[in-house]
Amino acid sequence: MSKTLATAGLTLVLASGAMAQDPLSVQVTGGVLRAQTKEESTQLRARSDAARAAWMGVKEAGEKQYGKDHEKWPAEKQAEFGAARNVFFEAQTAWFYTDGLKQKDIDDSVAELKAALEKKGVRTVATPAEADLLVQVLGRAKVTASNTTGSVAQVALRVEPGARLDAAALVSSGAAWNEKKGFLTPDKGTDVVHDLTPEAPYWILISAKPGMAWTSSYKAATGEAADAFQKFWTANGAKLAATRRAAN
Repeated sequence: MSKTLATAGLTLVLASGAMAQDPLSVQVTGGVLRAQTKEESTQLRARSDAARAAWMGVKEAGEKQYGKDHEKWPAEKQAEFGAARNVFFEAQTAWFYTDGLKQKDIDDSVAELKAALEKKGVRTVATPAEADLLVQVLGRAKVTASNTTGSVAQVALRVEPGARLDAAALVSSGAAWNEKKGFLTPDKGTDVVHDLTPEAPYWILISAKPGMAWTSSYKAATGEAADAFQKFWTANGAKLAATRRAAN
């Protein structure tokens, strides 16, 4: 084995050991809501609609020039498409998942997400200094399922590096969610609707769970989110452990 390979192997072993001894820790908080006026809500929706139009414009232009297989597009065009997608979903989240919401709704989902994460073996902590990841409940909503007459409870989350992780190292680590990236928000499971980038080092996730008629449960949606965090740690624990700050 070469020296380079041996060093890489040692790093992986050390990171794996850190995973076993020091599991993923997250701080879960909720956004602070204030009542939106009708005009403000209209403006937020208009901003979302404009961002979607811009995203679709990038999509249509790219497909016309390079074909429908986005993975075969030039890297700079893929990056442009991803950036436009991020802008749209962030604007949509700011409007759709907060419209008409009460602070108690956010607080309930914070408590339910904490409980669901603990059941999955993810440690919840009280301060950013203790956290690998900061998770903020941005909002929630119920939508009609795309393939049934039932409803889907969806919870929107923002995830960014906590004080225990080096943010720049996390961005370059290649850590990624093994979740869907679609053109529509999910009927079940978790979608990554905003990617971690050097310019905007956070993810936005939408976790969803369907129900019969309008009986879908936000608590069940936070369970889907907790499952996604467990899978994320399983797939990326060594990468996250390697980006922890030396003092921790």
